[in-house]
Amino acid sequence: MKLKYIKIMSNSSQDIIKPEDANMVISDVASQVIPFTSESSLTPAQQKQITLAMQVGAYDMASEYVWKKSITRLKETISVLGIDFIANLLQRTDIDAYTPLDSVLTDYTAIKLAEQLGMINYRSAMKLRQALELLQYFFSSSSQASGEQLKATEAMSIISDCIEYILNVPNISIDIKFSDLQRRLVSEDIKEKDVQIVNLQKSSLFFIRTVCTILSTAIRKEQGAELEHSINNLTMLLPLIWDKLGKDEKWNLGALYRDVVSAGNTKAASGVKIALSSVHGFDFVPESLRSNTFINVARNLVDVHYGYDNYYREPKAVRELAKLGSVIPDPAFSECVKAYILVYIGNSYGYSHEGAPLAFDELSKISRRKWIEFFNDYFPVDEELLYAVLSEKTMKRFIEFLQLINIKDFQQEIDKGKVVLDIILKNNKLGLKKYNENIFG
Repeated sequence: MKLKYIKIMSNSSQDIIKPEDANMVISDVASQVIPFTSESSLTPAQQKQITLAMQVGAYDMASEYVWKKSITRLKETISVLGIDFIANLLQRTDIDAYTPLDSVLTDYTAIKLAEQLGMINYRSAMKLRQALELLQYFFSSSSQASGEQLKATEAMSIISDCIEYILNVPNISIDIKFSDLQRRLVSEDIKEKDVQIVNLQKSSLFFIRTVCTILSTAIRKEQGAELEHSINNLTMLLPLIWDKLGKDEKWNLGALYRDVVSAGNTKAASGVKIALSSVHGFDFVPESLRSNTFINVARNLVDVHYGYDNYYREPKAVRELAKLGSVIPDPAFSECVKAYILVYIGNSYGYSHEGAPLAFDELSKISRRKWIEFFNDYFPVDEELLYAVLSEKTMKRFIEFLQLINIKDFQQEIDKGKVVLDIILKNNKLGLKKYNENIFG
């Protein structure tokens, strides 16, 4: 790739910009460079605008522009999968054909799916999440009230990461493992020893979860042969993967049985009953729709946490979840606890000083027995929460949180979550990063 250059000479009356078809922007504060290649999805005119903004010190404007171009490209690529498949990937049964895509694909969600779908790697996703947190902070009302402004080096970091990992990639695309498995799950009865089923059992939890959601969605919506194939494949697959599923996924499958019974779909209800019976799964059938309300409000709190001006908006969202009641239904337990913990630990730039105490008030109501359950059955496989703890500030806050709930009083009763808890309590960020890579792929 042939590269050319634009130099920005700050504090000089002889600032000269010479835009050409493919350029590099060189920072006025350091030797950092942002490579624009001939394959960049930014046009020469857009590259010139970014350069001009950086030259006049409009670092926030330049960063925001490049960020929006980048995240829009990710979202547009993901959107070709269709709303139904995206709902499957996110395990969201509340999404349908009429749901606006923008309300589903937040910036954070787009980065997460892009990583899971092979569009970007783990390092790229980590850098982009850091860029999102930085932008979140500097566009928040608290940052503006204090008069803080984005520095040139920070803007350069955001811009260079966006360009390197997204905008300079000529053919960014989705690489889904078992690409035709979705079709086969609803169009034929697959055998246990089929190579794709064997591979699925060895794959990351993300793909196992996705297959479960694809089957659940098909059983809810399909009729005729598609419904029969979906039921038969669920019955075949469930005993092979049940032990790998976390409680959240098991509750989702229990909710499937509840939903098809409520809909009067006797054929689907009979088939799902057989599948759940093969793994003693009826303990996970929810008793009421109350759980869905808790789950939806908890997910809204998480969206607020990852959105702009989160420190200001979190207190209201915490109160909305808290007013549903202190007794959280089991199917919604992990979603609610995660949402409260995310607010309490904040992010690498701080936390909501009003929202965090409100969140801890709710967390302090959780019993010792339920904490043991959380750290054994949910925490070790919660990618979102384990990533959130990775920064220096959030890990420190999380360790403080563990001390406040007296983790030492019941730490010996935690077995499945012992490894990752020990890593965190030792303040071992590198160890946690390696744990995440091994578990989530």
